[in-house]
Amino acid sequence: VTTLGKHFVSRMSASHLEALGLRALVANDLRHYAHLAISLARSPQQLQSFRQALRDAKETSPMFDAACFARDLERAYSAIWSRYAMGRPPEHLAIPSDRPKKDNIKPHIPESISP
Repeated sequence: VTTLGKHFVSRMSASHLEALGLRALVANDLRHYAHLAISLARSPQQLQSFRQALRDAKETSPMFDAACFARDLERAYSAIWSRYAMGRPPEHLAIPSDRPKKDNIKPHIPESISP
């Protein structure tokens, strides 16, 4: 559970949860944060459901594939260097990921937290 805030860390936490499809764990303010935390503490089954969704996301989300991220970043650096070496000006580059698709794995993501 995280709270949207003005600091980089709170924004990153919210961004990560959003990218994993776990938006229900992002609170808008501290009151909402307390409500989410208490609701999950009172509902072990719902907490387990979110934990399972996170475990499932490890199998499908590029956020957990550091090796692929490194390969993609290296390919981007190579493309940038090649443009520079040819004397071409910088421009937007789209570097598609070489990460294999895992469409057959669909994590169950809880929609919201019950009061």
